[in-house]
Amino acid sequence: MNKRECEYLKPGRLQDVLTLIQVLGSGQRRTPQQICRDIQGNIQDMDDSTVSEERCQHWESVARAHPEFFRVAGKSTSISLIAWHCSAERETERSLEADIVHKLMGTAIELHDKQVQRKQQWSLYVPLIVAGITVIGPIITALLIMIIRR
Repeated sequence: MNKRECEYLKPGRLQDVLTLIQVLGSGQRRTPQQICRDIQGNIQDMDDSTVSEERCQHWESVARAHPEFFRVAGKSTSISLIAWHCSAERETERSLEADIVHKLMGTAIELHDKQVQRKQQWSLYVPLIVAGITVIGPIITALLIMIIRR
């Protein structure tokens, strides 16, 4: 599997993608700091130990890792749903209906499930490979011993 094919296998990744879809589902661009504020409450009301710049940048990295849903653009790094960009010609008219957000969340869950299934397919072959090595190893060893004794 290449890197793109295992993004959903990272611990907590599906939850992060679903969270971003919900937050951005209102149809607005947001910076990572605005996303943190939306998720965790008003940053100004919290002390620095509660909300860190690293945590806010986490949302940017999640969005960059999932271009199937999110668009990351601009110097201030605004994050938005791609579906939002397709919803209308003028930014003031753009909005996403709840059923579209629901379908995006369902798609994220399906992608996660497919990546998990793909990973589990390989786990079926591991015991067979180990058994094959276990059988072939002694045979090769016996043949080598016979060749050396001649």
